[in-house]
Amino acid sequence: DSWSDDDCPPKLVPADTPAPAPPAAAAETSADEPDPCPISIITGYLGSGKTTFVNYVLTQRHGFRIAVIKNEFGSELGMEKTVLEGPDGEVVPDIFELPNGCICCSVRGELLGAVDNLLQQRSRFDYILLETTGLADPGSVAPMFWTDANLGSRVLLDGIITFVDTKYIEKYLAEKRKNGAANEAQRQIAYADTVVINKIDLVGSDHVQRLNARVRSINATARILTSSYSSVPLDDVLHLNAFSVSRARSVAEMLRLPECSKHAGEHEDCGEHGSSAHDTHVHSVSFSAEIEVKEDAVKRWIGELLWAEAEKRRDGDAFGEDAHSEAAESIYRVKGILAIEGETNKVALQGVQELFDIEHTKEEWDTPRSCRFVFIGKNLNKAKLETSFLSACGPRPA
Repeated sequence: DSWSDDDCPPKLVPADTPAPAPPAAAAETSADEPDPCPISIITGYLGSGKTTFVNYVLTQRHGFRIAVIKNEFGSELGMEKTVLEGPDGEVVPDIFELPNGCICCSVRGELLGAVDNLLQQRSRFDYILLETTGLADPGSVAPMFWTDANLGSRVLLDGIITFVDTKYIEKYLAEKRKNGAANEAQRQIAYADTVVINKIDLVGSDHVQRLNARVRSINATARILTSSYSSVPLDDVLHLNAFSVSRARSVAEMLRLPECSKHAGEHEDCGEHGSSAHDTHVHSVSFSAEIEVKEDAVKRWIGELLWAEAEKRRDGDAFGEDAHSEAAESIYRVKGILAIEGETNKVALQGVQELFDIEHTKEEWDTPRSCRFVFIGKNLNKAKLETSFLSACGPRPA
């Protein structure tokens, strides 16, 4: 089986040849104030091919200077135990530069401290990839880089990239967990900004199309790529700008909200993206309303919705159901475009678990002003979410 060595680390060799120059787009703006370093989380269930992709990054001459973090952080974050070998079989300590200009970081400590130490050598790389284990929950890792005050503006969470094994992912998605909790494969897809459907050479085209639809039913906003042997052009997975409107080419590019179809009445119905044909509770729901809202009202609404859920996660969900039952609701991610009163441009909303950010953009409206949302999570109730939004933010009776 050519995939049996998927999790084997690459052999590292001394960096005795010049590294290729970084692409022009990745160059620093000045020697004193470099751009924030983009960091992406690479995740995927067991055998998905993510380590094969990382090994490619570490060994091939692709023209990018990338620092790859492979760590031993224990079961709580599900980080990879590092076993990196030099040319004579010795374990490589801490940071090791490779011939292609990339850096492999072998750190066995606190994650943010490791990234902070790595950033002391910022001039040696232009991008950071963080590889997690097959059982990792990206929802526990991503907020660390999105909001950490100690790292400040030196890093920029660029995106979450999830690899899936085309041949076995449907089996993994169907696996049951205690008390009806979503399994790791479901959550990894739910949090993703890009999903790579890998090993398509092992199945037929009908299987790939079915899996594409399955992934889309879980995460309606993720970009979906296909590959064999984890061969993905780096330009397709780097610089996603999935968490930064100011760096994305457009709000639509960053949020990737599904298209809505107009119906009679005040609201647009973006549909519910769950799939009744599969036994999965993780799905996407979306809705839209052609109204303008007050920014403070939206902040209170989304804050109460996400924070209340975080507080009740042990005892119940945001709508009062038992959090440990199969019927419990959980919001993993939320994305939205807002029409704010007094603001002529679009305003973007992003949320991961209980954290959220509202970002004003420079993009003017070229369509009727409206508020659009996509929620990704477990057992979401579209009607309840829409009602709560209109109750908190909608126009008041005269």
